Amino acid sequence: MGRRIVEAENARVVRQVRSMIEDGRKLYLQQKYLEAEQQLLKARARWADTQPTENPEISQWLEKVRQAILATSGREIPQTDPLYTQMTQLYNLAYRDYLDGKKFAEARRTGEALALFKRAEDLIGQILPFFKYYIDARLLSYRIEQVRDPEKFSVMLRGDFTAALNDPELPDQERLNNLDLIRLVSPNYPGLAAAIRQQRIKLGLEEAPADPRKIADSKRLYQEARAIYQRRQRDLYPAALEKLNQAIQLDPNNAEAKSLKDDVQIASGGQRQPFLTSFDEQRFKEAQGQYTLGNFLIALQIVNELLKNKRNQGFGPLLELKNACEARI
Repeated sequence: MGRRIVEAENARVVRQVRSMIEDGRKLYLQQKYLEAEQQLLKARARWADTQPTENPEISQWLEKVRQAILATSGREIPQTDPLYTQMTQLYNLAYRDYLDGKKFAEARRTGEALALFKRAEDLIGQILPFFKYYIDARLLSYRIEQVRDPEKFSVMLRGDFTAALNDPELPDQERLNNLDLIRLVSPNYPGLAAAIRQQRIKLGLEEAPADPRKIADSKRLYQEARAIYQRRQRDLYPAALEKLNQAIQLDPNNAEAKSLKDDVQIASGGQRQPFLTSFDEQRFKEAQGQYTLGNFLIALQIVNELLKNKRNQGFGPLLELKNACEARI
């Protein structure tokens, strides 16, 4: 009865985690990176309810999402930032000067317009040292130059676009930020859309176009894993799962591989064990004591002895202690 309860719980966990991963992926593709991260963290926590080891799919998507968060960070000033109020006030003053200056320029009152543009730029100059990628302030600088000297602005735009494509010293995040900035003032700039897509793929913000070779390899790995599952070769299920993880990594749209992976995972049963035998529990506590005393090698030796018992390989605290010992040696 206990075994059947564990199996039923594991099946529920596997299905729920699959749904969470897919939801996280959708949020990622919608560029809702923080929401995607939260969904994937929920998936990881739920997975740990029956499985002592990481789910590679969750780990891979978390890495992609966190890369995306890093790549797009700094474009806004968080309201929680201590400088938020001060920086917002500076920006609002600069924007008001820009609007007034634009009116003067349209009325051919050049001197007054230039004075307001200069003051707006001085205000922006107080923001950017603290928030280099703040998109509103950088866009306002572009707008000012666009009104003040259209010819000079055109030359500047071309130079910034060329640098974003070719300057080897430009960090990838700044390269993309510059391209997005150009898009805001000139969305139809020649070659811009392709350059942005290429950079977003490079930074992991978008999935690359389907690669026929990878799709073929993904299908091959799926077929190999499927043959193992159909023959019910339970001792080869770990190898089948490895093949399926590779298949999904090669082609995230391989629905058959995802479905089979879940079936194999359910058939394998929940691997997490909630407790040790009384004797092994005493040995585990002995290992914990040795770790606390700084005797990491002795603690690791005890842990490895306990892990020789296959049943113990699903006891989470034991695996955590093993990782902790290895990290300190």
